Amino acid sequence: MMMMMMMMSRLLLGVGRLFLFVSVLLAVAASARDEVGGIGGVGGLEGVGERNASRPSSLTFAVAERGLTEIEALVLPELHQIMMNVTIPDIKVEELGIVVEVSNITLTKLDFGSEAIDLSPPNVVTIAGTGVIILANMNWRYHDGLIKIHGTAKDVFNQTSLNIAIALTSDHGHLGLTVAQCDVNIKDFAIILDGGAGGFYQDIVNMLHKPLEHLFSSTISTALVKGIDEIAAKLLPAIPLVIPLSNTTEIDYGLINVTNTRGMSGFHYSDNHFSGTATPIIIDDFDISIGAYESIDIAGFFQPATNGTFYFQIHFNQAGEITAPSGTAGHLEMHNPGMCWVEHHTDSTPPFNGSASVFYPIQLQYQGGCGGGHIELRVCAQGGACQLLSSLNITTNTTDSLPVFVDTRAVMVASGAEIFDRTHPQESAYPHHTLPTSLPATFNSTRHSLVLYLDPFLLNSGISVLNTEGAFNLSITNADLPPAVLPYFQLNTTFFRYVLPNLYQKFPNDAMQVDMEPSTITPITVIPNEGIGAGFLYSINVSVLQGMPSPQRIPAMTLEIEFAITGNVSLANTTLTGAISAINLTTTLKWSIVPVANISALNPIIAKLLDAVVIPALNSAMAKGLPLPTVAGLQFANTDVVYEQGGYIALHAAFHPVSTPQQRQVDGDGDGV
Repeated sequence: MMMMMMMMSRLLLGVGRLFLFVSVLLAVAASARDEVGGIGGVGGLEGVGERNASRPSSLTFAVAERGLTEIEALVLPELHQIMMNVTIPDIKVEELGIVVEVSNITLTKLDFGSEAIDLSPPNVVTIAGTGVIILANMNWRYHDGLIKIHGTAKDVFNQTSLNIAIALTSDHGHLGLTVAQCDVNIKDFAIILDGGAGGFYQDIVNMLHKPLEHLFSSTISTALVKGIDEIAAKLLPAIPLVIPLSNTTEIDYGLINVTNTRGMSGFHYSDNHFSGTATPIIIDDFDISIGAYESIDIAGFFQPATNGTFYFQIHFNQAGEITAPSGTAGHLEMHNPGMCWVEHHTDSTPPFNGSASVFYPIQLQYQGGCGGGHIELRVCAQGGACQLLSSLNITTNTTDSLPVFVDTRAVMVASGAEIFDRTHPQESAYPHHTLPTSLPATFNSTRHSLVLYLDPFLLNSGISVLNTEGAFNLSITNADLPPAVLPYFQLNTTFFRYVLPNLYQKFPNDAMQVDMEPSTITPITVIPNEGIGAGFLYSINVSVLQGMPSPQRIPAMTLEIEFAITGNVSLANTTLTGAISAINLTTTLKWSIVPVANISALNPIIAKLLDAVVIPALNSAMAKGLPLPTVAGLQFANTDVVYEQGGYIALHAAFHPVSTPQQRQVDGDGDGV
């Protein structure tokens, strides 16, 4: 669509030069596609100068659970292949002089079973696999000083479950992830010794059961983490951050790097029952004073500075109860004790395992008694010192500022998408529209996988670049017009003899020159429920050229032409495309060297040129589209476009798998998983 807007804007550069610019833009679009080389294949291009990494989002991907499931299905075969090649170490079990050794353990089957994706705000996606089946072969050797026997065996794991928590982050503009937790829970495990039966062999099985269960659980867990990291390291950096559009212009898709808002948000109440007059508060410093018979209820997220085991501690000068429900890290409640006490502290239980890559929910509820309360909320590393929670990374439960956010319905990835002049990057001054931070209520999860929220700012940034480059300031003569335009428009007084007869009479059969520059550029805006619109008001100086081949330039008239453009956008494959539906114009005469009876008589000539030549050519060029970043192997389909009241565009789309060159090679070899 940005290419559409770049072309659309250049459409307005001049009546005769329009088609010439179409030809140029076609070459630019083709060049851009050649440089991109397909999805996921472009590395970052560094421009000279500073770019604002904290600019608002202008393109947000809201990937629903269906979309996440489709991405999972795309990478699961590769993860399966990695897992089947995992090396499982040998083990030795000794008990009362009996030694059993196991070697050459190899996986023969790994069925991930059924997976369910759970979204945990603010940045964690959890994959729960149930009914996982694992089969393995191994060699075993038994000796007790008298008897030495050996053989082979099969390990059968049924009803095994997986629980993988993935924390999503922004890493230097790229989407990043960390496996915060990976648990393999084995519920049904059998060891089958080939050719062995009876109590003697059962003793061997009993000796091996727990060690092998632990070995498989830890090895598979470690291998899963390594496999996910390996796939992420290959897949995520391949999603392009910067895509060239021409030799000098590029689009920067980097994720915005907004510092998380510090503090926890909630309400301060005028009584101690979480009611009464409620005042919104944000707490940055967890050294809090609460008045007598008042209460607070605040919530947010925190991120430990390091990995480890943590527990909470509250220091307060008023006795009370503290409860930390199991499984909910950081949920703390202090109830009204009914009387005042000296300062002491209480530790919350149980402790929890924390990762520096994960945000954890925290809620603090406090009901003040007769003397009010003074609270210090601390977090303590197991075996280490405690520190005020404010010294850690605290964010509110406001999601607008997070470049990657997970809510209960979708993963939101916010890009500060903007078009730049590569050599002289400069932020566009056009206004932003606030994009949603969740899926719309009307989202159809049976038809679509994601929603792309598009701020017209992205399109307008292209106009900024063109305007800065002076692309809208033109000087045109008849020699600049391509042959396809000449039947509809020519720059000589003879062509205008019926529309401007006085000009033709004064300057018969003389060449003409048009000099144009925009007086006003109306930015691209969303027309709710209809499409998009933009406008250009041009100041046009028309001159007559006399005395070829070194003509004298004689000013003849000054016009103002206002172009009003309407169009639409669409999403297909991996590109954002668009089309112009109409260009309406109004012509005003500002000055003329000769009398002009009706300047509006020019409008039909220009309109015919636009309808017959320019709009079809531009729409054909715009069908090439603006390349979007996406995961290799997926493209967009079944798009529904909604032009929202909030001034942005919502593109509801489905993922459609496409085979990559690597996948086609695997499929052709018959070795795919």
